Amino acid sequence: MTRALPVSALVCLTACTVAFSPGYDPGLVEGLDEANVAALTLFSTMSQGAPQDSYTGQRQSYDEIIGRFDALRVRAGARDTPAVAPRMVSRFGLDGEVCADPDACINPTPQILATLLTGLRRMQGQHRSGGVPADQVAIYKSGYEVSITQALAVERAFER
Repeated sequence: MTRALPVSALVCLTACTVAFSPGYDPGLVEGLDEANVAALTLFSTMSQGAPQDSYTGQRQSYDEIIGRFDALRVRAGARDTPAVAPRMVSRFGLDGEVCADPDACINPTPQILATLLTGLRRMQGQHRSGGVPADQVAIYKSGYEVSITQALAVERAFER
């Protein structure tokens, strides 16, 4: 009888898990992958520079890519954050300078995608108003790659 109690406790403890992050959403990861291909295709077509007069032909690509990423940002932001997670951020002293917004620390993808979208919208505006030289396309692409890599890494880490 005395052996049964520790074994029962161990079984109970291993069966009870506490979530500290949003649940994995395979559709979100798939959407990020698909939008990434479309964005990298746009960057590829612009790699030698994009004069202003080429904007009309690429406007639809911009709109589709920005629309996809914005929809994915909303989807990521609509996920439930485990109630215990913000309390754990505070308990471990991560709030304040390290983590000013506990929800954004626990579910960073919406903010990462907001940053990505800002870069795409700036590039679109520059293209529309005067064109984008090749060196600036490379700078926009570099910033984009940082954001998409972060978003994909975070989302894939949520897979348990």
